[in-house]
Amino acid sequence: MVIKLFLLSVIVLMNAIVLVLGAGKYTDQYDKMDVDVILRNERLYKQYFACIRGMGKCTAYGVHLKDTIPDAIRNGCSKCTDKQKEKLEKVLSFLKKEKPEDYKLLDEQYDPEGVYESRRKMTEEGHHIE
Repeated sequence: MVIKLFLLSVIVLMNAIVLVLGAGKYTDQYDKMDVDVILRNERLYKQYFACIRGMGKCTAYGVHLKDTIPDAIRNGCSKCTDKQKEKLEKVLSFLKKEKPEDYKLLDEQYDPEGVYESRRKMTEEGHHIE
């Protein structure tokens, strides 16, 4: 009985450690998703853009983005993996250069008071998201 209790305690402790260590980052489930495919394909781009704006149907990846973006903006992407930060920089750069109207719409939706403007300006000036 003592051995069973000890083993159960070890299992519970290991699960707690895994939860605590993993709680600080967003899931990396979609890190291998190629955002270039979406950005280069107007049909896909419009679908994802409508999803993120709450104006269209979402894929599983779109739901993940829509759910994650507000928190990522609030905390400066501190929970993002390195791959997610890299992709975010790529998407922001694309939007600023190729789709400024869409960038403005997202900015108004997710940062209407301009609280996070300085972070975005740093990214635009070539500083990486940290």
